[in-house]
Amino acid sequence: MTKRHVLIFAQHYVPGFKAGGPVRSIKNLVAKLNSEFKFTIITSDRDFGDDKPYSNVKVNQQIETSECDIYYLSSDKQSMSEMQNLINRIKPDVIYLNSLFGFRFSVQVAFLNRVGRIDCPMIVAPRGELGLGALKIKFLKKKLFLFFAKVFGLYKKIVWQATSNDEVLDIKRQFGSNIKFFQATNISSTCEINDKFPVKEQNALSLAFVSRISRKKQLDYALKVLSKVRYPMQMDIYGPLEDKEYWAECLSLINELPDFVTVNYIGVLAPEKVGSTLIKYDAFLLPTLNENFGHIIFEALLSGCVPIISDQCPWKDLKKHNAGWVISLSHQDKYIDSLEFLYLMDSDSHQNIRINARNYALKYLNKESTEIDKYRIAFSDVS
Repeated sequence: MTKRHVLIFAQHYVPGFKAGGPVRSIKNLVAKLNSEFKFTIITSDRDFGDDKPYSNVKVNQQIETSECDIYYLSSDKQSMSEMQNLINRIKPDVIYLNSLFGFRFSVQVAFLNRVGRIDCPMIVAPRGELGLGALKIKFLKKKLFLFFAKVFGLYKKIVWQATSNDEVLDIKRQFGSNIKFFQATNISSTCEINDKFPVKEQNALSLAFVSRISRKKQLDYALKVLSKVRYPMQMDIYGPLEDKEYWAECLSLINELPDFVTVNYIGVLAPEKVGSTLIKYDAFLLPTLNENFGHIIFEALLSGCVPIISDQCPWKDLKKHNAGWVISLSHQDKYIDSLEFLYLMDSDSHQNIRINARNYALKYLNKESTEIDKYRIAFSDVS
């Protein structure tokens, strides 16, 4: 029996990893379903923010791997006409766009679909781009795009993928209540699962911030929280410097921190080292403006690194399970309180929260087969 062919457009893909969650979402999805569907991925020839292409991949040609076929396109091969030629050559049964706002690997393809230059069912996964917090970044540019997209009917003939109830509302807020959609969360990454965790000392606290250094992730908010704590703490920052101007602002905040608060920028953290790195820290701090899934939050949970995150993420019930803190961005004082509470916490109590966090993640993994079924149905039935 011939497998149904799914063509995925993604701005970045492995071996790249600096774009974070969207890369992992596609990688994990392909790994779970490649035995049932044929996948082809069209992506760029370099990692997020890099000036040079990958040194170890062939560009502008089909590369066959055990899980999927991949085309790494150089910038001169990312035009609308080139995309159309590739689609006509590949002849997919379904096209899956791993972004809404990405011009070359999403908007161009949606336009081709809208004007009838390609004839193929299409799914668009916004990846949290329509969240109210995410829309605040480059607000005017996004507002104008959404206005013209609606006037032109750019997404009139597509199916949306929402990863949460919140994202369903986000999409409907922009494109109306009559949209076609299916809801399935992102497929998680897994890392080494440990039964034992390092012991936290009382009157001490080590924190990790792991994310792209961009306004959406709100490192500046985290630093402002640390500027107001009363006890000695240490935070290490991992992630690519996406926004150099924003990083300069963060450096100014770091320089103004109290002497008893230590913050270090470590650099970019490779995906295979996430679990072994996070387990070394007492807690994970991410007051993000928006996450439609938050792979790094899940990996923190699985590593027993206690999350302290904003309520703009799908992991809203951590406190209920004594597995972490979920706090509104309008309550900076509660972020401060949670850090100071953890600082004073004894090792046994902290171990208990670590175990709860790990068990919370394991329960999620046990239910993930249901989410995979939703993709299976969508790829089989979309029309």
